[in-house]
Amino acid sequence: MKLYKYFGDERSDFFNHRLIRFTQPTALNDPFEALPSFNGALDEDVISDIKYGRVGNKTKKAIATSDESVTDSRVRELRRKLKRMSNRERAQFAERMSASYQHEGWEARFKGKVSEYTKTIGMLCLSEKRENLLMWSHYANCHRGFVVEFNGDHQFFKRGTENEYYNIKKVLYSKERPSRSFFNMTYFDVLFTKSIDWSYECEWRMIAPLAHADKEPNQDNPLLYLFKVPADCITGVVIGARSAQILSDIIVRSIQSDAELSHVSVNRARVHETDFAVSIE
Repeated sequence: MKLYKYFGDERSDFFNHRLIRFTQPTALNDPFEALPSFNGALDEDVISDIKYGRVGNKTKKAIATSDESVTDSRVRELRRKLKRMSNRERAQFAERMSASYQHEGWEARFKGKVSEYTKTIGMLCLSEKRENLLMWSHYANCHRGFVVEFNGDHQFFKRGTENEYYNIKKVLYSKERPSRSFFNMTYFDVLFTKSIDWSYECEWRMIAPLAHADKEPNQDNPLLYLFKVPADCITGVVIGARSAQILSDIIVRSIQSDAELSHVSVNRARVHETDFAVSIE
């Protein structure tokens, strides 16, 4: 599988150091990145637990968060109380408990929890396509930049397991925005879900903790976290149709001067003679 990264011409030094950015969700160009809608503090599992007289892990977590003095003895007391109730009484109790969590304070805590988490991670965003006209315009400085081709089957993209860091995964495009409750903050699927309006990007993503970056931000670039890419993970480069000759010269010279990159192919994009397209030569 081939995957592609679009670069602006200001990144002409990429082949000298092979550092690539893992971008914080809030620094991406979609304001909905990693931002599920809030659908309440409690999810249906907790409400169901209460209705049927159970006190599962999520319910205990909800109780403990609302009352830090909660103890095992209080959980046992709640179980006994629920068992003494009729089905109707338990349903009413569940409704009252659910209502008590539906206030602005919980939504603010939810947003704070999301914000804190997204500050700690970065996303490498790649595409299945190297000829997309919009992506050349948006991410490669109006066709003045270049596209790097990667071997998507390389171990660099498969160091984690399913739903963990360092595991490349295809983005799901959906008409429905993900929603979460405060006590159901499973998050990886949210990071890989975008509006269907972005489907033309055919995106794949890999998540990494920013603390693992090979090069951390400095005063000039306070949000730039860079990770080293293995040379044998890179398989090719396509230079943009509007790129200056100096960009081509820099890239070719960098590749030719590094024996580890001797396998990398160099191609050029050209404006198609008859179609709304670029051809790769």
